[in-house]
Amino acid sequence: MRVTSTMKIRSAMAAILTIATGFLGSLPTPATAPPPEPGTERENVLTAVPVQGRATRTGWRTTPITCTADYDSLHPGYSSNKRRINAHLTVECKGTDAHLTSISLKSQMKEGGRWGLPSYRKGRKSVRVGGDLACISARRMYQATGSFVITLPPGYIPVSHTNTKYSERKMFKRDKRGVCR
Repeated sequence: MRVTSTMKIRSAMAAILTIATGFLGSLPTPATAPPPEPGTERENVLTAVPVQGRATRTGWRTTPITCTADYDSLHPGYSSNKRRINAHLTVECKGTDAHLTSISLKSQMKEGGRWGLPSYRKGRKSVRVGGDLACISARRMYQATGSFVITLPPGYIPVSHTNTKYSERKMFKRDKRGVCR
């Protein structure tokens, strides 16, 4: 049987997954900890683990990188004199190599069939972006929708992660003075 480069790559990937699976088995799982009270802790959207034996300039990668994503509470925006509904999506990564993690965010506010303009932001380790939408005189339900891509430094599994996050839903309407309440 002739060994091709594709077979070598598949074999190497299988070895990496086997190593990662063995390493993951030694980490505490979320099931062992009691679930947090609603609204008290941010959602853990990604825990990336280093491949065993991966050397770097600063030493061996041994600590996982944990990234969380959260929306703050919907509120009338101060920069618009409370005439627009606003929410901020924050993605934050923690760990020894978290400063090497690249994050891309997009956030957009919606109400029924109306969508606000999307806001984009890129950065490393911790990134925050807001989205807003003008409120109207009728009482309506507003919600922010955000998507993000987290790209981890070489030597971590998974290499990248894409997800969508939704804020709470909240009712607002514009009063006679034009202020959202």
